[in-house]
Amino acid sequence: MKYSGSKKRLFTRQFWKTIELKYFSLFLLAVFFMFSSMGFVGDLFSELKYSYPALISGVLISGLISAGYAYAATRRLWALPIILIAQFLYIFYLRSDNPTELAPEFIKEKAIVVGLGIMLSVMLGYTFFVTFITRVGINHFLLKAEMDLAKGIHDVLVPEINIKTHNFQVYGKSNPATEVGGDLVDFVQMEKTLYCAIADVSGHGVSSGVYTGMFKSSLRVSLQQNKSLGEIISDVNNTLMPLTKKNMFITSTILKFFGDNKLEFTVAGHLPILHYNSETMNVDELTIKQIPVGVKTNFPFNSKTIDYKPNDIFVLLTDGITETADKSNKLLGIDEVKKIIRQNAGGSAESICNSILRKVNDFGQQNDDITLLAVKCQFG
Repeated sequence: MKYSGSKKRLFTRQFWKTIELKYFSLFLLAVFFMFSSMGFVGDLFSELKYSYPALISGVLISGLISAGYAYAATRRLWALPIILIAQFLYIFYLRSDNPTELAPEFIKEKAIVVGLGIMLSVMLGYTFFVTFITRVGINHFLLKAEMDLAKGIHDVLVPEINIKTHNFQVYGKSNPATEVGGDLVDFVQMEKTLYCAIADVSGHGVSSGVYTGMFKSSLRVSLQQNKSLGEIISDVNNTLMPLTKKNMFITSTILKFFGDNKLEFTVAGHLPILHYNSETMNVDELTIKQIPVGVKTNFPFNSKTIDYKPNDIFVLLTDGITETADKSNKLLGIDEVKKIIRQNAGGSAESICNSILRKVNDFGQQNDDITLLAVKCQFG
Protein backbone atom coordinates (compact mmCIF):
# COMPACT_ATOMS: atom_id res chain seq x y z
CA MET A 1 0.00 0.00 0.00
CA LYS A 2 1.30 3.45 -0.91
CA TYR A 3 0.92 6.31 1.54
CA SER A 4 1.06 10.06 1.17
CA GLY A 5 3.96 12.03 2.61
CA SER A 6 1.85 13.19 5.56
CA LYS A 7 0.86 9.62 6.44
CA LYS A 8 4.46 8.44 6.19
CA ARG A 9 5.55 11.20 8.60
CA LEU A 10 2.73 10.24 10.96
CA PHE A 11 3.73 6.56 10.85
CA THR A 12 7.39 7.50 11.44
CA ARG A 13 6.53 9.53 14.54
CA GLN A 14 4.35 6.73 15.86
CA PHE A 15 7.10 4.16 15.18
CA TRP A 16 9.68 5.97 17.30
CA LYS A 17 7.18 6.51 20.11
CA THR A 18 6.47 2.79 20.33
CA ILE A 19 10.11 1.72 20.75
CA GLU A 20 10.89 0.63 24.30
CA LEU A 21 13.49 2.63 26.21
CA LYS A 22 15.96 -0.28 26.38
CA TYR A 23 15.93 -0.58 22.58
CA PHE A 24 15.94 3.16 22.03
CA SER A 25 19.04 3.37 24.23
CA LEU A 26 20.81 0.96 21.84
CA PHE A 27 19.97 3.33 18.98
CA LEU A 28 21.37 6.35 20.86
CA LEU A 29 24.54 4.42 21.77
CA ALA A 30 24.97 3.45 18.11
CA VAL A 31 24.70 7.10 17.07
CA PHE A 32 27.03 8.18 19.89
CA PHE A 33 29.87 5.82 18.97
CA MET A 34 29.47 6.22 15.22
CA PHE A 35 29.77 10.01 15.38
CA SER A 36 32.25 10.19 18.25
CA SER A 37 34.77 9.23 15.57
CA MET A 38 34.39 12.82 14.29
CA GLY A 39 36.36 13.93 17.35
CA PHE A 40 39.30 11.82 16.22
CA VAL A 41 38.89 12.97 12.61
CA GLY A 42 38.94 16.58 13.76
CA ASP A 43 42.29 16.00 15.41
CA LEU A 44 43.62 14.50 12.16
CA PHE A 45 42.60 17.64 10.27
CA SER A 46 44.45 19.73 12.85
CA GLU A 47 47.59 17.71 12.13
CA LEU A 48 47.38 15.93 15.53
CA LYS A 49 48.06 19.16 17.38
CA TYR A 50 45.18 19.05 19.91
CA SER A 51 46.00 18.09 23.47
CA TYR A 52 44.75 14.80 24.85
CA PRO A 53 42.14 16.55 27.06
CA ALA A 54 40.86 18.43 24.00
CA LEU A 55 40.85 15.20 21.98
CA ILE A 56 38.89 13.28 24.64
CA SER A 57 36.38 16.09 25.10
CA GLY A 58 36.02 16.35 21.32
CA VAL A 59 35.24 12.65 21.04
CA LEU A 60 32.71 12.74 23.88
CA ILE A 61 31.00 15.95 22.81
CA SER A 62 30.80 14.88 19.14
CA GLY A 63 29.04 11.68 20.18
CA LEU A 64 26.75 13.40 22.68
CA ILE A 65 25.69 16.15 20.28
CA SER A 66 24.95 13.61 17.55
CA ALA A 67 22.95 11.44 19.96
CA GLY A 68 21.15 14.60 21.06
CA TYR A 69 20.15 15.39 17.49
CA ALA A 70 18.91 11.80 17.04
CA TYR A 71 16.88 12.00 20.25
CA ALA A 72 15.35 15.37 19.36
CA ALA A 73 14.51 14.34 15.80
CA THR A 74 12.72 11.14 16.89
CA ARG A 75 11.23 12.01 20.28
CA ARG A 76 11.47 15.70 21.23
CA LEU A 77 11.58 18.18 18.36
CA TRP A 78 11.53 21.10 20.79
CA ALA A 79 15.03 20.09 21.97
CA LEU A 80 16.65 20.77 18.57
CA PRO A 81 17.49 24.45 19.36
CA ILE A 82 19.16 23.37 22.62
CA ILE A 83 21.35 20.84 20.79
CA LEU A 84 22.20 23.45 18.16
CA ILE A 85 23.34 25.92 20.85
CA ALA A 86 25.45 23.17 22.45
CA GLN A 87 27.12 22.52 19.10
CA PHE A 88 28.02 26.21 18.65
CA LEU A 89 29.47 26.31 22.17
CA TYR A 90 31.56 23.25 21.33
CA ILE A 91 32.90 24.91 18.16
CA PHE A 92 33.76 28.02 20.22
CA TYR A 93 35.56 25.80 22.74
CA LEU A 94 37.65 24.19 20.00
CA ARG A 95 38.67 27.59 18.66
CA SER A 96 39.72 28.67 22.13
CA ASP A 97 41.97 25.64 22.54
CA ASN A 98 45.57 26.30 21.54
CA PRO A 99 46.97 23.39 19.51
CA THR A 100 50.36 22.24 20.73
CA GLU A 101 53.31 21.19 18.63
CA LEU A 102 54.17 17.57 19.34
CA ALA A 103 57.68 16.25 19.37
CA PRO A 104 58.37 14.06 16.31
CA GLU A 105 58.70 10.93 18.48
CA PHE A 106 55.13 11.44 19.82
CA ILE A 107 53.46 12.07 16.46
CA LYS A 108 53.54 8.39 15.54
CA GLU A 109 52.16 7.45 18.97
CA LYS A 110 49.35 10.02 18.63
CA ALA A 111 48.52 8.83 15.11
CA ILE A 112 48.19 5.24 16.38
CA VAL A 113 45.91 6.40 19.22
CA VAL A 114 43.72 8.40 16.85
CA GLY A 115 43.57 5.58 14.27
CA LEU A 116 42.63 3.00 16.89
CA GLY A 117 40.06 5.41 18.31
CA ILE A 118 38.38 5.80 14.93
CA MET A 119 38.33 2.05 14.35
CA LEU A 120 36.96 1.32 17.85
CA SER A 121 34.22 3.97 17.74
CA VAL A 122 33.05 2.88 14.27
CA MET A 123 33.05 -0.80 15.30
CA LEU A 124 31.08 -0.07 18.47
CA GLY A 125 28.64 2.12 16.55
CA TYR A 126 28.13 -0.59 13.94
CA THR A 127 27.66 -3.26 16.64
CA PHE A 128 25.02 -1.24 18.46
CA PHE A 129 23.24 -0.43 15.18
CA VAL A 130 23.08 -4.11 14.21
CA THR A 131 21.85 -5.04 17.70
CA PHE A 132 19.20 -2.31 17.58
CA ILE A 133 17.99 -3.27 14.10
CA THR A 134 17.90 -6.97 14.96
CA ARG A 135 15.94 -6.61 18.19
CA VAL A 136 13.59 -3.86 17.05
CA GLY A 137 13.24 -5.49 13.64
CA ILE A 138 11.86 -8.69 15.13
CA ASN A 139 9.38 -6.78 17.28
CA HIS A 140 8.43 -4.59 14.34
CA PHE A 141 7.90 -7.64 12.14
CA LEU A 142 5.56 -9.19 14.72
CA LEU A 143 3.73 -5.89 15.13
CA LYS A 144 3.46 -5.50 11.35
CA ALA A 145 1.96 -8.98 11.06
CA GLU A 146 -0.62 -8.10 13.74
CA MET A 147 -1.37 -4.76 12.04
CA ASP A 148 -1.84 -6.47 8.68
CA LEU A 149 -4.27 -8.90 10.29
CA ALA A 150 -6.13 -6.03 11.99
CA LYS A 151 -6.25 -4.10 8.72
CA GLY A 152 -7.65 -7.14 6.92
CA ILE A 153 -10.39 -7.43 9.52
CA HIS A 154 -11.07 -3.67 9.26
CA ASP A 155 -11.36 -3.89 5.47
CA VAL A 156 -13.99 -6.60 5.91
CA LEU A 157 -15.85 -4.54 8.52
CA VAL A 158 -15.72 -1.29 6.55
CA PRO A 159 -15.75 -2.08 2.83
CA GLU A 160 -16.48 0.44 0.12
CA ILE A 161 -20.24 0.58 -0.54
CA ASN A 162 -21.52 1.02 -4.10
CA ILE A 163 -25.14 -0.12 -4.37
CA LYS A 164 -27.71 0.72 -7.01
CA THR A 165 -31.30 -0.45 -6.55
CA HIS A 166 -34.48 0.44 -8.42
CA ASN A 167 -35.09 3.27 -5.96
CA PHE A 168 -31.70 4.34 -4.60
CA GLN A 169 -28.04 4.95 -5.31
CA VAL A 170 -25.86 4.40 -2.25
CA TYR A 171 -22.14 5.07 -2.10
CA GLY A 172 -19.92 5.07 0.99
CA LYS A 173 -16.20 5.04 1.63
CA SER A 174 -13.77 5.32 4.53
CA ASN A 175 -10.15 6.47 4.31
CA PRO A 176 -8.44 5.76 7.66
CA ALA A 177 -5.68 8.08 8.90
CA THR A 178 -3.62 5.02 9.91
CA GLU A 179 -3.73 1.41 8.78
CA VAL A 180 -6.68 0.67 11.05
CA GLY A 181 -9.38 3.33 11.35
CA GLY A 182 -12.12 4.03 13.86
CA ASP A 183 -14.84 5.09 11.41
CA LEU A 184 -17.69 2.94 10.13
CA VAL A 185 -19.94 3.15 7.09
CA ASP A 186 -22.62 0.49 6.70
CA PHE A 187 -25.57 -0.50 4.52
CA VAL A 188 -28.30 -3.05 5.18
CA GLN A 189 -31.32 -3.86 3.02
CA MET A 190 -34.25 -5.80 4.46
CA GLU A 191 -37.08 -6.40 1.99
CA LYS A 192 -38.38 -2.88 1.17
CA THR A 193 -36.48 -1.18 4.01
CA LEU A 194 -33.04 0.35 3.54
CA TYR A 195 -30.71 1.14 6.45
CA CYS A 196 -27.60 3.32 6.17
CA ALA A 197 -25.26 4.15 9.03
CA ILE A 198 -22.09 6.10 9.70
CA ALA A 199 -20.11 6.16 12.94
CA ASP A 200 -16.94 7.66 14.37
CA VAL A 201 -15.15 6.13 17.36
CA SER A 202 -13.10 8.50 19.51
CA GLY A 203 -9.47 8.27 18.42
CA HIS A 204 -8.19 5.88 15.76
CA GLY A 205 -6.00 2.82 15.54
CA VAL A 206 -6.44 -0.80 16.59
CA SER A 207 -8.48 -0.16 19.77
CA SER A 208 -10.89 2.10 17.89
CA GLY A 209 -11.10 -0.44 15.08
CA VAL A 210 -12.07 -3.18 17.55
CA TYR A 211 -14.78 -0.94 19.04
CA THR A 212 -16.04 -0.22 15.52
CA GLY A 213 -16.51 -3.95 14.95
CA MET A 214 -18.39 -4.29 18.23
CA PHE A 215 -20.69 -1.40 17.27
CA LYS A 216 -21.42 -2.84 13.83
CA SER A 217 -22.19 -6.29 15.20
CA SER A 218 -24.49 -4.92 17.88
CA LEU A 219 -26.23 -2.61 15.40
CA ARG A 220 -26.89 -5.35 12.86
CA VAL A 221 -28.38 -7.61 15.52
CA SER A 222 -30.61 -4.79 16.77
CA LEU A 223 -31.83 -3.98 13.25
CA GLN A 224 -33.49 -7.39 13.13
CA GLN A 225 -36.02 -6.18 15.65
CA ASN A 226 -39.13 -4.22 14.73
CA LYS A 227 -38.24 -1.08 16.68
CA SER A 228 -37.73 2.61 16.02
CA LEU A 229 -34.20 3.85 15.37
CA GLY A 230 -34.23 5.59 18.73
CA GLU A 231 -34.94 2.28 20.47
CA ILE A 232 -32.36 0.48 18.33
CA ILE A 233 -29.54 2.91 19.14
CA SER A 234 -30.58 2.75 22.83
CA ASP A 235 -30.19 -1.04 22.74
CA VAL A 236 -26.78 -0.71 21.10
CA ASN A 237 -25.74 1.84 23.73
CA ASN A 238 -26.77 -0.42 26.62
CA THR A 239 -25.01 -3.39 25.01
CA LEU A 240 -21.71 -1.54 24.57
CA MET A 241 -21.63 0.42 27.84
CA PRO A 242 -20.18 -2.46 29.95
CA LEU A 243 -17.56 -3.08 27.22
CA THR A 244 -16.49 0.53 26.73
CA LYS A 245 -13.18 1.82 28.07
CA LYS A 246 -13.17 5.08 29.98
CA ASN A 247 -13.16 8.17 27.73
CA MET A 248 -14.09 6.08 24.68
CA PHE A 249 -17.35 6.75 22.87
CA ILE A 250 -18.86 6.61 19.40
CA THR A 251 -20.90 9.18 17.50
CA SER A 252 -23.34 7.83 14.95
CA THR A 253 -26.11 8.58 12.47
CA ILE A 254 -28.58 5.98 11.15
CA LEU A 255 -31.05 6.37 8.29
CA LYS A 256 -34.06 4.16 7.61
CA PHE A 257 -35.83 4.47 4.23
CA PHE A 258 -39.19 2.72 4.11
CA GLY A 259 -42.58 2.85 2.36
CA ASP A 260 -44.47 5.96 1.26
CA ASN A 261 -41.28 7.98 0.76
CA LYS A 262 -40.62 8.15 4.49
CA LEU A 263 -37.22 8.53 6.13
CA GLU A 264 -36.59 7.90 9.81
CA PHE A 265 -33.27 9.08 11.24
CA THR A 266 -31.43 9.30 14.52
CA VAL A 267 -28.26 11.23 15.36
CA ALA A 268 -26.14 10.34 18.41
CA GLY A 269 -23.64 13.13 18.96
CA HIS A 270 -22.69 13.12 15.28
CA LEU A 271 -22.49 15.79 12.57
CA PRO A 272 -25.83 16.80 10.99
CA ILE A 273 -27.25 14.90 8.03
CA LEU A 274 -26.93 17.03 4.88
CA HIS A 275 -30.22 16.86 2.97
CA TYR A 276 -30.32 18.21 -0.57
CA ASN A 277 -33.92 19.16 -1.32
CA SER A 278 -34.53 18.65 -5.05
CA GLU A 279 -37.40 21.19 -5.06
CA THR A 280 -35.70 24.11 -3.28
CA MET A 281 -32.15 23.05 -4.36
CA ASN A 282 -30.97 23.92 -0.86
CA VAL A 283 -28.94 21.75 1.50
CA ASP A 284 -30.54 21.53 4.94
CA GLU A 285 -29.06 20.17 8.15
CA LEU A 286 -31.02 17.42 9.91
CA THR A 287 -30.02 16.61 13.45
CA ILE A 288 -31.17 15.60 16.92
CA LYS A 289 -29.27 16.87 19.95
CA GLN A 290 -28.25 13.67 21.72
CA ILE A 291 -25.15 12.31 23.42
CA PRO A 292 -22.80 9.81 21.73
CA VAL A 293 -23.10 6.07 22.28
CA GLY A 294 -21.09 4.76 25.23
CA VAL A 295 -21.46 7.81 27.49
CA LYS A 296 -24.48 7.02 29.68
CA THR A 297 -26.43 3.83 30.33
CA ASN A 298 -30.18 3.84 29.61
CA PHE A 299 -30.09 7.17 27.79
CA PRO A 300 -33.43 7.64 25.96
CA PHE A 301 -32.34 8.13 22.35
CA ASN A 302 -35.00 9.45 19.96
CA SER A 303 -35.60 9.49 16.20
CA LYS A 304 -37.51 11.68 13.74
CA THR A 305 -39.36 10.98 10.51
CA ILE A 306 -39.54 13.17 7.39
CA ASP A 307 -40.73 12.84 3.81
CA TYR A 308 -38.32 12.69 0.90
CA LYS A 309 -38.78 13.22 -2.83
CA PRO A 310 -37.27 11.91 -6.08
CA ASN A 311 -33.71 13.21 -6.61
CA ASP A 312 -33.32 14.18 -2.96
CA ILE A 313 -29.82 13.46 -1.65
CA PHE A 314 -28.69 12.60 1.88
CA VAL A 315 -25.01 12.86 2.79
CA LEU A 316 -23.46 11.59 6.03
CA LEU A 317 -19.86 12.40 6.95
CA THR A 318 -17.39 12.30 9.82
CA ASP A 319 -15.51 15.27 11.26
CA GLY A 320 -12.30 14.13 9.58
CA ILE A 321 -13.72 15.92 6.52
CA THR A 322 -14.97 19.15 8.07
CA GLU A 323 -11.92 19.50 10.35
CA THR A 324 -9.33 19.10 7.60
CA ALA A 325 -7.11 22.19 7.85
CA ASP A 326 -5.13 24.05 5.21
CA LYS A 327 -1.64 25.53 5.64
CA SER A 328 -3.05 28.56 7.46
CA ASN A 329 -4.93 26.24 9.85
CA LYS A 330 -8.32 27.17 8.37
CA LEU A 331 -10.85 24.33 8.59
CA LEU A 332 -12.74 23.10 5.54
CA GLY A 333 -16.07 23.33 7.40
CA ILE A 334 -19.52 21.98 6.66
CA ASP A 335 -20.60 24.92 4.46
CA GLU A 336 -17.98 24.00 1.86
CA VAL A 337 -19.34 20.44 1.78
CA LYS A 338 -22.87 21.81 1.24
CA LYS A 339 -21.59 23.86 -1.68
CA ILE A 340 -20.05 20.78 -3.30
CA ILE A 341 -23.32 18.84 -2.90
CA ARG A 342 -25.31 21.61 -4.59
CA GLN A 343 -22.81 21.85 -7.44
CA ASN A 344 -22.88 18.09 -8.07
CA ALA A 345 -26.52 17.32 -7.27
CA GLY A 346 -27.13 16.18 -10.85
CA GLY A 347 -24.51 13.46 -10.58
CA SER A 348 -24.55 10.04 -8.97
CA ALA A 349 -24.04 9.31 -5.29
CA GLU A 350 -20.52 8.10 -6.12
CA SER A 351 -19.60 11.26 -8.05
CA ILE A 352 -20.84 13.45 -5.18
CA CYS A 353 -18.67 11.56 -2.68
CA ASN A 354 -15.64 11.65 -4.98
CA SER A 355 -16.05 15.41 -5.46
CA ILE A 356 -16.04 15.90 -1.69
CA LEU A 357 -12.99 13.66 -1.25
CA ARG A 358 -11.08 15.52 -3.98
CA LYS A 359 -11.81 18.82 -2.27
CA VAL A 360 -10.60 17.45 1.06
CA ASN A 361 -7.43 16.08 -0.53
CA ASP A 362 -6.69 19.39 -2.27
CA PHE A 363 -7.56 21.48 0.79
CA GLY A 364 -5.16 20.12 3.38
CA GLN A 365 -3.41 17.27 5.15
CA GLN A 366 -5.39 14.32 6.50
CA ASN A 367 -5.02 13.97 10.27
CA ASP A 368 -8.11 11.94 11.07
CA ASP A 369 -10.19 9.15 9.55
CA ILE A 370 -12.26 10.44 6.61
CA THR A 371 -15.60 8.75 5.97
CA LEU A 372 -18.74 9.67 4.05
CA LEU A 373 -21.88 8.13 2.63
CA ALA A 374 -24.35 9.50 0.08
CA VAL A 375 -27.85 8.26 -0.75
CA LYS A 376 -29.61 9.55 -3.86
CA CYS A 377 -33.33 8.86 -4.20
CA GLN A 378 -33.85 8.25 -7.92
CA PHE A 379 -37.46 7.15 -8.38
CA GLY A 380 -40.60 9.06 -9.17
